[in-house]
Amino acid sequence: MWNQCKLFILLVLMSALCISCHQLFDKPGVNYQYSIPDSLNDGLEVSSIEKEGLKKEYIVQMTNQIITDEYKNIHSVVVVKNNKLVYENYFNGYDREILHNLYSASKSFTSALVGIAIDNGFIPDTNAKVLPYFPEYTPVENNNSEKQGITIRHLLTMSSGLACDDWNESSPGRENNLYKQKDILKYLWNLPLITSPGSNPSYCSGGAITLSNIISKSTGQNYTDFAKATILDPLGITKYDWNYREKNRHDRPDQIYLRPRDMAKFGMVYLNGGKWKNRQIIPKLWVDASLQPKVKLGGLDYGFLWWMHPGTINGKQTYVYNASGNGGQFIFVIPELNMVVAMTGGNLDSSYTNQGLSILFNYIIPANIYKP
Repeated sequence: MWNQCKLFILLVLMSALCISCHQLFDKPGVNYQYSIPDSLNDGLEVSSIEKEGLKKEYIVQMTNQIITDEYKNIHSVVVVKNNKLVYENYFNGYDREILHNLYSASKSFTSALVGIAIDNGFIPDTNAKVLPYFPEYTPVENNNSEKQGITIRHLLTMSSGLACDDWNESSPGRENNLYKQKDILKYLWNLPLITSPGSNPSYCSGGAITLSNIISKSTGQNYTDFAKATILDPLGITKYDWNYREKNRHDRPDQIYLRPRDMAKFGMVYLNGGKWKNRQIIPKLWVDASLQPKVKLGGLDYGFLWWMHPGTINGKQTYVYNASGNGGQFIFVIPELNMVVAMTGGNLDSSYTNQGLSILFNYIIPANIYKP
């Protein structure tokens, strides 16, 4: 498997590229002709890139670079500007109806569901202790007061302190070890602490699995049913799959499969303070809190299961927020440009998994710099 530590070093380096640069690449591409996306009955209003203030040359050359495989195995790119769908394209045999596994980008959906559960009184707040939700595991091994003090906030910020690090091949709680267990949560919560909770974050998918089970336990609903009622149905997302990880299941956990246009809708909710079509889907306070830096992870700022890339846009220091998953699955939210970008790809466990960052920083963001 690709060394994920190296993968995230690459991610950090790409995020450090000059967001405000505006020189087109010299290599010519194929003769792609831009067209306005199709207007469908899915809640997305369409417009042209020119009308919404994007420079077409950048978008055309970006597309040519993907078509000619300068960017490897990209499946889709969808761009929303000013809450209008202005670009939609599919590559390498994919089309708009094919569902894409979001992999770890699904964690940002879990974060949203935690916020909704708190807003509805199912969970008191992010300071709620985790282990009382799982009396079936009492007493846990390696028990002490610090382990008993692990909170939902610690899981949202990857800072539980458990011996769980997906980027460390020797970590007993790393992702591949968890999936081999008959009862993932029992195994996870019997692990020892290697740091005090909140002190030293490490990327732990087991924390997100724990959160999804807390949502089910606290709401009395299946996790996917709760997601359907609170996010998917309000957004008009009718085609999806979500393989919620329950005990004694050995598929990959808590990963949602969506169409790229629907990925963009989720990003638009965060762009608009939790609203969709004037309906509050996710509490605004939760959106704001999720997109505030809480810890440093892999050299980047990290909120409540959201990544944050610092940079300069139009002379202003700001963030590009993103949900990201293995293989090149991205939902970018760029408030400074009133923009959302969704991408999918097929570069699992590969150094190419983060090409989306290069596409965003070298083409899509610079296209906003110059007005027509």
